[in-house]
Amino acid sequence: MLRGSRRAQVLLTQKKLQQRLRAAAWSEGSAPGEILLLDEESTYEKQPEANIGRQETGEVSSNLAYVIYTSGSTGLPKGVMLEHTGVCNLATLQKAELDIDETSRVLQFASFSFDACAREVVMTLSHGAGLHLSTKERLMPGDPLRALLQERNITHVTLPPTALSALGEPDGLESLKTLVVVGEVCPSQLAQQWRTGTHFINAYGPTEGTVCATMYHVAPNSMATPGQGVPIGAPVPMRGSTFWMSTGSQYHWCGRRDLDWWSRCCPRLPEPAGADGGTFCGRSVQ
Repeated sequence: MLRGSRRAQVLLTQKKLQQRLRAAAWSEGSAPGEILLLDEESTYEKQPEANIGRQETGEVSSNLAYVIYTSGSTGLPKGVMLEHTGVCNLATLQKAELDIDETSRVLQFASFSFDACAREVVMTLSHGAGLHLSTKERLMPGDPLRALLQERNITHVTLPPTALSALGEPDGLESLKTLVVVGEVCPSQLAQQWRTGTHFINAYGPTEGTVCATMYHVAPNSMATPGQGVPIGAPVPMRGSTFWMSTGSQYHWCGRRDLDWWSRCCPRLPEPAGADGGTFCGRSVQ
């Protein structure tokens, strides 16, 4: 990751990790320009106590919101660069599709190294809901996770199908309103088991598409087909365009222009009026 970042200007870390990171960075010849310790009080001196306005920072929708590393099929870390436009689309989509409001109680199940974590944070905090964190031990699939869901009265949770299977029967988890499965093929029998008591969604998306690209809403009266998985659904609608999966700017992978599979693998479609030159892959059905 440090090698792929091509000497990051700033590295955010903790006191207990700084020496290890310094050694790793210097050995790779990619030491960052500045190291900021998040658990050091002096880091926050002279910083504003209120939110900084967009006018003060010069921030625009095409600026980067975050960079997340993923290996994909290559096995080598790649820094995927996501813009504010995609994050805003994600927040708008989650409210519309997942029934998020200020009374919702969302569990942050995904780790910080997985892009689903960004989804959980964005969809919760941008709509005034409550984001519930816990320890690794309590998030363990099975009885610990089941007890945590009951104790916190969680209404929205995103889980891999294997973790959902480990919860057992839906009885006793009546607080769950929206259940999203991601990351693996979801057996139709599992969806049928949970579809009556929850809004059951099978979601899919590559990291490059800002977490979520397609959704399939399982109907309460749907019947399971043995041996078949739940469909991933149609492309999700994006604000201002029916197209999805667009690079939309100069951002691809952090320091890895050679891995720009958008231009190699995606069919080039005619750009809609007002498009900014991105590569468009697929069209949302509305």
